[in-house]
Amino acid sequence: MGGTFALVHYYQRLSTRPNKKPSGNAFSKVDFSPRVTRSQARRNLPQRPETPTRAPRGGTNVSDAMDSVMDLLEDLNLGPDAPNYSSGSSPLSTLSGHSPTSGENAKNVQTEDEQIVNTALILLLNALTLHCDLVQGEWSLYRQPFVVKKANDKVYEARVDGLLRINHKNTRAIIEVKPFIRNASPEILDGIRMQETAQMAAWIAQDPPPLTGPASNRFTRLLVSQDHGEIYLIIASFNAEYVEYICARSVRSATKDSFLEMNEYGPFFVKDSKHMKQLGTILLAVSIQGGL
Repeated sequence: MGGTFALVHYYQRLSTRPNKKPSGNAFSKVDFSPRVTRSQARRNLPQRPETPTRAPRGGTNVSDAMDSVMDLLEDLNLGPDAPNYSSGSSPLSTLSGHSPTSGENAKNVQTEDEQIVNTALILLLNALTLHCDLVQGEWSLYRQPFVVKKANDKVYEARVDGLLRINHKNTRAIIEVKPFIRNASPEILDGIRMQETAQMAAWIAQDPPPLTGPASNRFTRLLVSQDHGEIYLIIASFNAEYVEYICARSVRSATKDSFLEMNEYGPFFVKDSKHMKQLGTILLAVSIQGGL
């Protein structure tokens, strides 16, 4: 196979190659600092940072751009060993209408190195957007650190495995990868979800949305996650009260709505050509829009 998706095909194949050798500590991307005291927390609350204005969208024919990428995606078929699903389980219509790999099948598969999975996902995102002039920003391998602070003290730092950014500074989506399957065990699933939530919270804390609308407004942000051969879309939902909390701007009492909700959709199997085509449609739309 040649063309735009040749390297995508190669690295996604590598990402699904089984390997039982442990690949190191995959949960070391969140670094907590010593606990901040109450007296420290009361000093010097940080000023609200400004979120850069979104760049204007270029181009006039989104439909043609989508059709062009969909034609390219027809070539992305990783093999006949893709899982078989019922006709009613379209990832595009339900996003979570099919079951992830779990149990013993999940425990016995692990990519040799997490960086292989990271490269495979970034190459897929780059290939999707390479020939579309309407795309805003770029999908990068940059392991951006995000920091949560209370007063002037760092609570923790979280690094992501990549991001969608505009002008090298305006983050619009983040990426997280793992060499193993998230449903291999309850402990692994909890660990992955806790890390993804910590990364999302740190991103919001460092780059909060402008709180200019009604207090009831809800904000959304995207995390794209690949675990071995499964890709998930995690959509975070939160309101102004949560922004004030995570940015240490507590000016009013928290309510039951002031939480960060992480909504997980998937998996999209990289060996299923229909899943990849439908996932490609979603991710290209996100790239054209410049985030959620």
